[in-house]
Amino acid sequence: MSPRPHPGRRPDLLTREEAAAYLGCSARYLAVNTPHKGGPNYVKVGRRPMYLQSDLDAWLASRRVVAATGS
Repeated sequence: MSPRPHPGRRPDLLTREEAAAYLGCSARYLAVNTPHKGGPNYVKVGRRPMYLQSDLDAWLASRRVVAATGS
C-alpha cells in the first residue's frame, strides 16, 4: 500500500497518521513509541514528526520474528 503523495512534498515522507495507516497501527502508538522506546525513526519538519517510508520498512524488517526449528 502506497500513500497518496501531497503536492509539494516528497512522496516517501509520511505524516504520523499516514505512517500509522501504512504500518497498520494507531497514530497514538507511534506517538508513544518513539525511537528511544523501540519505535521507528522519524524526521522533524518544523514541529511535526514525519516518517520516511524506507525507515518504516527497515523498522518492520528489524521486528521480524523467525520461527525456530526443532533440533
